[in-house]
Amino acid sequence: MKTESFTLGVTGQSSVMRFLQGRPSAVTFEVFRDYNDDDGVPEFTGTATVDTVNTTTTAAAGSNTADARSLTVASGVGIVEGRKYRLGGREWVEPVRIITSLAGTEIVTRQPITGVYDTGATLESTYASAPLNDAWLIDDDNLSDLGNPWPDFRIKWTATIGSLTVVDYSFFDLVRVNVQYGIDIEDVNLRVPGLRDSMPTAYRDDNGATLLRSAWFSLQASLGAIGLTTDAVRDAQFIDEAMVLKTMHVLAQGGWHPLNVDWQAFHDTTRDAFNTFLNQHLQSSQRHPLSTGSGSPSERKSGAPIWVK
Repeated sequence: MKTESFTLGVTGQSSVMRFLQGRPSAVTFEVFRDYNDDDGVPEFTGTATVDTVNTTTTAAAGSNTADARSLTVASGVGIVEGRKYRLGGREWVEPVRIITSLAGTEIVTRQPITGVYDTGATLESTYASAPLNDAWLIDDDNLSDLGNPWPDFRIKWTATIGSLTVVDYSFFDLVRVNVQYGIDIEDVNLRVPGLRDSMPTAYRDDNGATLLRSAWFSLQASLGAIGLTTDAVRDAQFIDEAMVLKTMHVLAQGGWHPLNVDWQAFHDTTRDAFNTFLNQHLQSSQRHPLSTGSGSPSERKSGAPIWVK
């Protein structure tokens, strides 16, 4: 689960939740500010929509087949690459390619399927989406405080799964600018030539998109640890450079290293490069203006040495 960011003034936005306990039959939700408890008055409430994907396999699948990353299903309608679906009621699979032909729909999964499944095994979505209130989304008074890296709002989800009532939570901010990174795997390859040709198998099918998302979440966590949020940063070049350095370190953490380069040396070098970059730009002396108020323009904020609390 990740903290979501929604954009002020854009209607029709929804929050998405995956229930690990199983496929829900009904879901309701309530939105609260971070300082209000569940007994308080919610910002708004609603009924979530359960994802429609609920199909079956049309051939055997799993570790005893010729291709453990492949399964065929009766219907591929609604299946989204990069989402996770529950196979046979016990194993999560993530489609990275969906191939539709006259013979049916074949799904290529990111990782090999570990179980053994006969024809007729279920493939189901456990996602639900909560539509945010449009009038609430256009109200400036609901903007998050970007001087605080922690989310200002939470969603309380109440789901019926079988005979159980399940309560879960997700978190989000409402921002003027939903900051995103602007690099792709080619930009990382420029720093570590050969990455494209030797990228781990799990990252190849989507050309590194999942690897970059993983690095993005890690970067957000790193900034949060020093009291910053990516949505406050008003320097695209800083974000992209930080992303390149963080992606290289995520690769090193997973065991990847360039040919003829020692893994431990590559791991330490990428770790130190990212930490030094963060320290130079944001910790010892905060050079980049941030958006810390409710407006979009950036504002100067005095940085403090890392030894000052």
